[in-house]
Amino acid sequence: MFGKKYKNEFLKMFEEVNSFSNEDETDKPKLIKDIVKLFIKNFRHQSFQYQLVWSVRILCWLLIFAIFIMGIVIRIKNIF
Repeated sequence: MFGKKYKNEFLKMFEEVNSFSNEDETDKPKLIKDIVKLFIKNFRHQSFQYQLVWSVRILCWLLIFAIFIMGIVIRIKNIF
């Protein structure tokens, strides 16, 4: 009843993870600009599959953005 209390290993694992995450927060880039620069800088060192997937994602977003801009231009032309 009054024996030595043992820490729960499951809770200990989370305490260790939290201590590591607090140390790494200073190394993480805070601004989106820094994140984009880091992505571009490390892009060529990634695997081919990673490069292919992200290239397709970026091209799709550019296509969606271009269609959005064209829609705005067409609506403005119709007003005037």
